[in-house]
Amino acid sequence: MRIMENVVEEILQTEKNAEEILTEAGKKALELQSQADREIQEALTRAKLEAADLVRKRIGEAADKAALTRRGALEKAERESLAMTARNNDKLDSLVQEILQLISKPLYTS
Repeated sequence: MRIMENVVEEILQTEKNAEEILTEAGKKALELQSQADREIQEALTRAKLEAADLVRKRIGEAADKAALTRRGALEKAERESLAMTARNNDKLDSLVQEILQLISKPLYTS
């Protein structure tokens, strides 16, 4: 009878130990899951910040490039305008002279 009691007592103790091990494993699993969730959230936050920085950098580069292109186009237009004015200077002088002559002539001659 004593052997039977010892066996039952040993079985109950083993079950109790197994239950404690399972409870402890469950707690550890929850801790690990929480830690993993925090690490994932931190990684996502870092990735979002890096992406935002990259987008700001690319927008800045695009704006700089657009400003440079615009400045180049304005300089080209100004050069072309000056060149056209220089090419047509003689024509403009001639036209001004004609207008002055027309203005200075009397409309009716008697």
